[in-house]
Amino acid sequence: MPTTTTLLLHRYPLFRAASAEEFRAALLTQYGASEVDVEESGNFRAWVNNIEISDIALSYAACNVRSTLHFPEMEYVRQQIGMRGKSTTTVAGVEVNVGRGQACTTSLGRPMRVDCEAGHERLTLRIKIAALESKLAALLGAKPKTALEFAPSLDLAKPAAQQMHHLLRYFVGLFDTEIGEPVPLVLRELEQSIIVSFLVANEHPYSLKLTDRPPGAAPHQVRLAEEFIEANWHEPITIERLVEATGISARVLFRSFRKHRGCTPMEFAKQVRLQRARQMLSTPAASVTAVAFACGFFSLGHFSRAYRDAFGELPSETIRRSA
Repeated sequence: MPTTTTLLLHRYPLFRAASAEEFRAALLTQYGASEVDVEESGNFRAWVNNIEISDIALSYAACNVRSTLHFPEMEYVRQQIGMRGKSTTTVAGVEVNVGRGQACTTSLGRPMRVDCEAGHERLTLRIKIAALESKLAALLGAKPKTALEFAPSLDLAKPAAQQMHHLLRYFVGLFDTEIGEPVPLVLRELEQSIIVSFLVANEHPYSLKLTDRPPGAAPHQVRLAEEFIEANWHEPITIERLVEATGISARVLFRSFRKHRGCTPMEFAKQVRLQRARQMLSTPAASVTAVAFACGFFSLGHFSRAYRDAFGELPSETIRRSA
């Protein structure tokens, strides 16, 4: 089993258990389980680390003995991604082997049973159903008429699933650094990206509509989006707000933006923020760190690379030139 310092989300422990009794009590009272069957062991180790943002939560869990866990219906959608070892999750009579190649998705209102082998470790993503429905409505341009029921299994070899997995690992990595939590603007937009990535990667009744080619939008609507982003660059730019500002669906807007501007609205927002950063760095007593955070960049390395790509010099060089 890995040491505490190598665990994902190690700075956010929900509980640590050194006995089967402690493990059972913690799962029943803190993690929402309805029934726990776990082997006794003289060298028992188990833990759950957990973070909750606005609409999503991520937990990293492991136990060094075999266990069977039952969870009742919940008010969110769950996805289990195996990081080490094996487990089997049963949802609505369907068994899904959770490992390196396959994840399990539990839809709203579906109880589940999880049978874990000794040493199994997994990352679990939880998303509020209201957030999924809101994001899907913005993408489609209309409120879904039927319930969002997801296929229980997800092939992690699919490109869309790989993209989602990489995004989750990047998101988790932000919380595993020692420089503090990401700024709210970064968190909100990354959270949005995770929700959209989840909708694209997992099969549901609207999957085909998300991949259909929508009709194009007029450049006027692209300009409306640009004006909105330029006026609100310092706030989270969400899909819902762009849809409200332009009056068209997100699919149409993103396709038209790509056609007429050669980038997505989010990439355009990044360009606007870099321009703002350049202005800030040209003022006396500017700080690269403060400017990066103010403009929505949590990683100084990422900010410096993006800034150099955009302007041909590092942020520190802009400061020196302006001194």
